[in-house]
Amino acid sequence: MTRATKIPRVDVQKDVGSLLMLRSTVSPLFRKISHLDAHRVILDFSGVEFMSRSFADEYLSAKAASQKRIEERRVPVTVRRMLDLVSSRLASAPSHRAEIHDSFDQVRAI
Repeated sequence: MTRATKIPRVDVQKDVGSLLMLRSTVSPLFRKISHLDAHRVILDFSGVEFMSRSFADEYLSAKAASQKRIEERRVPVTVRRMLDLVSSRLASAPSHRAEIHDSFDQVRAI
């Protein structure tokens, strides 16, 4: 019998904070996620009190681009509503949105 592999859990409040406001705080979170030796990762949002629209936009874009299967757990209602709102807007956005986002990343790198 093989032992089940434990899925890594990232505590968002501990790693980012209880107020998720800035786009720039998404990159360090996903850098940590990318270094985990697992295909699946659980993000625990317990203790998170607020998520801005810009954080949600950057988070969802990074999640979509990630090679990892990311699952959100213990997401407060207000945070879930923001993720759902931004997700629905991203789904209806023009397809060139990713190209624009990549262009901004290249400018930031300069």
